[in-house]
Amino acid sequence: MLQRIRNRIALFITWRLPQILPFFLIEKRKKEIKVTSKCLLIIRTDAIGDYVLFRNFLEILATSEKYKNYKITLLGNQIWKNLAENLDTNWVDNFIWLDRERFLNDPIYHTKLILKIRKKNYESVIYPTFSREFFHGDYLVKMTRANQKIAHQGDLLHESEKIRLETQKIYDQLILTPSKTIFESYRNQLFFENLLHQKITLQNPFFPKNVVSPKSQNEGKKIIFFPSANADFRRWSPAYFAKLSDLIAEKFAEKMTWKIEILGSSQDAEIGQKIQKLSKQNIVNECGKTSLMGLIQKIAEADLLISNETVAIHLAACVKTPTICISNGNHLGRFNPYPPEIAPQILTIYPKNVQVELKNESNREKIYEKYAQKSDENIQEITPKEVFSLLEKMGI
Repeated sequence: MLQRIRNRIALFITWRLPQILPFFLIEKRKKEIKVTSKCLLIIRTDAIGDYVLFRNFLEILATSEKYKNYKITLLGNQIWKNLAENLDTNWVDNFIWLDRERFLNDPIYHTKLILKIRKKNYESVIYPTFSREFFHGDYLVKMTRANQKIAHQGDLLHESEKIRLETQKIYDQLILTPSKTIFESYRNQLFFENLLHQKITLQNPFFPKNVVSPKSQNEGKKIIFFPSANADFRRWSPAYFAKLSDLIAEKFAEKMTWKIEILGSSQDAEIGQKIQKLSKQNIVNECGKTSLMGLIQKIAEADLLISNETVAIHLAACVKTPTICISNGNHLGRFNPYPPEIAPQILTIYPKNVQVELKNESNREKIYEKYAQKSDENIQEITPKEVFSLLEKMGI
């Protein structure tokens, strides 16, 4: 309800108020503004995993015939600042960082950021997110002075049809990709092929070769638990992670040295503590103690990652770490399961209903549509024994 009220207020401010107060006549003043030639703004303010699946296209964009001589600024979500500033400065000239919560709740911060993006008269702005958002996307595009505004036609995951009808009007070009559910890497590829008018072969997310150090061969087995997720329905029980650790201990106890490490943000520290308390094993809880770059290194060093369907899965795809993804089927076909041609080392396990439905290959497109925006299946139906069986099949 609160979000709906915020959207309506912002809709009034950005679209209706200019018709009433001449001072805010942004569109009429636009013709008088001298834009900065060869200056491009990209707006991408969604989650870390979204950025991981998008970031490799920055090189393609920056080296393309269309934009190779442009100065590129990226307006991004500050939660992946550590990642972008370490990996993507070859393709991005400037960064502007957005704190999503402060932008909604702090009027002074909000105003300063808007003034910052309006001060630079970008020639073009690109908003490549398929599930466009109002406050953290379309609204920001509207507030720029760019002559050309380009975006994904997109879906209605985060916006109502009424708001979408209004936001469509601000764009000079809306790029259409298939309405059916496809894996996000493929959709990003199609977006940039349409934008740049060139064939792109890149599909697999990857990091530069010098990002991770070589793995030590004398440390025994190293397994990472990543119990984090941004919603309760996507989190496997700490008790199940603990039980799984005991099953793993039984498998490896007499064969080799092994270690389980729990990773996540500082907000996941309590979950890590619960797993430690419930497990009979000596598990290390490192939640909140590593940067994003440090997390990449740790996942690259691991023999196995066991994680909820969240950012760790996408990082594992980049560094090719064997992975078990535990998912309730949310956004099925879009972010999971990973296609085998992209990341054959990532296997995903679902609640029984989803697993049964996925066996019907001929009906897969309809199944993907059923779970495209949300799954109500209970992730706790997946048992530790089922995950352990999958681990054994992987030959870990």
